[in-house]
Amino acid sequence: MDISTHAVRRGTALALTTLLAGAALVGCSSDGDDESSAPVTVTETVTSSASAAPSTTPTDAGTTPSTTPSSDAGSPAPAGPLPTDAQAYAQALITAWQADDRTSAARLVRDADELDDLFGEDDLTGVPAFAMCEGAAGSSYCTWNGTGYDIVVRVANEAASAGQEGAITEVDVED
Repeated sequence: MDISTHAVRRGTALALTTLLAGAALVGCSSDGDDESSAPVTVTETVTSSASAAPSTTPTDAGTTPSTTPSSDAGSPAPAGPLPTDAQAYAQALITAWQADDRTSAARLVRDADELDDLFGEDDLTGVPAFAMCEGAAGSSYCTWNGTGYDIVVRVANEAASAGQEGAITEVDVED
């Protein structure tokens, strides 16, 4: 078979397939009525309810959204995922502490005494600035510098990377 015969057969098969497909569509859509059908519109209604969950603000790709915690100490700890890297996990504690949100902070710190020590500091002034995070022996030590004080937060890397509650094992305030 030469190339021209092959091309003719291919074109004929394509034309036949197109004709059959068109006939099938006309047969399927024709139910004896000559009325054309109106387009169908699907509307999805989303309702929201008030909850104790924190609001999040989108950030750059590859980073964890920042959380605006609730300061209502009488409500249960907000549900939702916890950060999954040591620095973001420690930052969530600093953010909760600055907002005087013990409830959110309690989800992050394993030992209540560590939490009491941090929230018991009443002479710390100024907003602390993030300095660094360093890893050592399965933990990360993240440091914030304030005016005349430093806060060092020890985060258990494995627990934090799994988003588990209580991944902060130590909080040291050095004034």
